[in-house]
Amino acid sequence: PVCADFFQDQIRKSFPGFVIMNHAEFDSDVRDNLESNPAFLTGYFNRDDVEDFVALIRTTDMKRSVTKQLSSDYHETRLVACHGSARKKYSCTVLLTGVTIAPEYRYLVKRSPGRTKCRSDGGGYIQAETDFIGWASTKSWATGTGETQFVYQPDGSYRRCGDLN
Repeated sequence: PVCADFFQDQIRKSFPGFVIMNHAEFDSDVRDNLESNPAFLTGYFNRDDVEDFVALIRTTDMKRSVTKQLSSDYHETRLVACHGSARKKYSCTVLLTGVTIAPEYRYLVKRSPGRTKCRSDGGGYIQAETDFIGWASTKSWATGTGETQFVYQPDGSYRRCGDLN
């Protein structure tokens, strides 16, 4: 893939005030077990032959939540899939919105085409024709559960399934 600055620029254009999270913002278990940035991956997620990318992005400004029992600093986050074109322009879709209180314990995983955890309306497992996205958690290492999958659909949307909040 092209350099990281190129992808950061794409995110800044599509989501002003957001950046791709970096390796240091993740839980030590994630950092120690994943060589690449757990907030970024490339693949062929839609049905063309142009490389796409997926990223966990966060606001550059931190916010504070205060309750009677607790105060926390956090960033607003979005999980985004950005589909490339032949001209290196990207069209991005928001898959999830949320918040991150550092360190982040969820991370991205690229899954190869094949059987997914997603079931069709008829009840059978969906067979992905393209790479698909796993949104996993360190909690899944002990339980075997805890991954949400996003599978590209013929209408251009993503089907979300799995058990990670």
